[in-house]
Amino acid sequence: MARPIKETPVLKGDAAVKFLSDMQKTKEKKITSEALDKIKANSEKLRSISKF
Repeated sequence: MARPIKETPVLKGDAAVKFLSDMQKTKEKKITSEALDKIKANSEKLRSISKF
């Protein structure tokens, strides 16, 4: 039988500040249009060769 999933603890203090800081830095990072085009091209290649 599977074990129950525990609740996620609430972040407090320095851990919460660090988490929010990291989240803000991540929001500011944007992917370049060249990188996005490369990802889309690779995705199309994978879709064309996949056999589901």
